Amino acid sequence: MKMSGNDASKLRELSESPAGRLLWRYSLPAVVGMLVMSLYNIIDRIFIGQGVGPEAIAGLAITFPVMNLSAALGVLIGAGGSARLSILLGAKNYDDARRTLCSSLILLMAIVCCYLCCFAIFIDKILIAFGASEVTLPYAREFMLYILPGMFMTNFAFTFNNFMRASGYPVKAMLTMLIGAGCNLVLAPIFIFYLKLGIKGAAIATDISMMISAFFVLSHFFSRKSTLHFSGSREMYRLKAKIVLPVLSIGAAPSVVNAAACFINVIINKSLYFHGGDMAVAAAGIFTSYTSMMTMVVVGICQGMQPIIGYNYGAGRLDRLRRTFWLAVGVSTVIVTTGQTIGLL
Repeated sequence: MKMSGNDASKLRELSESPAGRLLWRYSLPAVVGMLVMSLYNIIDRIFIGQGVGPEAIAGLAITFPVMNLSAALGVLIGAGGSARLSILLGAKNYDDARRTLCSSLILLMAIVCCYLCCFAIFIDKILIAFGASEVTLPYAREFMLYILPGMFMTNFAFTFNNFMRASGYPVKAMLTMLIGAGCNLVLAPIFIFYLKLGIKGAAIATDISMMISAFFVLSHFFSRKSTLHFSGSREMYRLKAKIVLPVLSIGAAPSVVNAAACFINVIINKSLYFHGGDMAVAAAGIFTSYTSMMTMVVVGICQGMQPIIGYNYGAGRLDRLRRTFWLAVGVSTVIVTTGQTIGLL
């Protein structure tokens, strides 16, 4: 595979531009995208609370662990594949980079289809195990049944959003997030209030928004104008150990962290219901949406850091890798400390 002049220039910046400037250029779009997604989640819950009621908010909170579990499975490929892609691009191994992109598509499709089938078949048992009561189960079930197609699209949008950033397009990756958030912000009140579809209206609005985001990001990799794009050769999609194992090994750590967050959320929901009932679960769901905004800032910085350190690791520029890493750690620490201080005030 031969790199175009524009793509080669974008990737060359990762090993030549000052680390601070690169971290700013890659992290700012990622932070903006993640904050917008968090903000639209908060607004979505406001719409549901106003249009359906507090019990619906509690039912929605029960679905958070399920959504986190699906995200954990998507991160296995999204984080692992994009990190591996950065390393291969830094090493100028463009053929294996393209194989990693194509293999990740197959892996993601297999994983998403498996967990969606499990969710669809055992949805009531899963929601009850995750803390749903007689009051919140109908809301949680209705939301989950309608959000399942959107979860498919969400995994594709977020996974290949990471690939887009890793291949030198941080601003275009941000647009993927903004498009989905903007569409949902417009569609959610229409489906909830105007069409009076209630909580399932919020799910349908999310489905449509994520489908648009997924089509946007996938169109980049299906376009022949993109140097790194899906191949027409079947051989590129054949799952080989030397391609698949590094993706899974790198993605395992963030995937396990997300899965752990899922089960912690389950414990919190069940404890809150036991001690305070459905309204305590609803209140925790609102609080979680608020606190996630601070987390998303740090996540955005990490997403901006990943292509830089991955590319320089592959290129053998370990000095730049260490400089970028410690710079990102310092910035994240300052942001978290400042946020906590403001929160205490």
